[in-house]
Amino acid sequence: MICQYPVGTLLSAPGMGSRRPSSLVPAGHDSAAALIADAPARRCPATRTATEQALEGIWTEILGLPQVAVDADFFALGGQLLQASRMASRIRTRLGVSLPLTVIFDHPTIAELAQRVEAGG
Repeated sequence: MICQYPVGTLLSAPGMGSRRPSSLVPAGHDSAAALIADAPARRCPATRTATEQALEGIWTEILGLPQVAVDADFFALGGQLLQASRMASRIRTRLGVSLPLTVIFDHPTIAELAQRVEAGG
């Protein structure tokens, strides 16, 4: 299960600013703020290991999200090549494991990537 953020969280994501299309606000809501107020908060599947926790911290910094589920796909959450490169650099710096970018593309969830990090790459 991918973490379900309130829609407003995604509508107010960094970088959206005034470029946010009005079509993203469903009928019956005057604005994204009204949508945020109506959206229920949901919990993400929690990290289980120290490696998953470290990776979640890296992902939230890079993606600008408040939290990321261990089964959420990095690229489905908006991750791109440059951000994947930053992630590999931070993993190397913080966790001492050097990963080729292909590993991030082949294992795009925290749970999958944590297994590779724990195996040493």
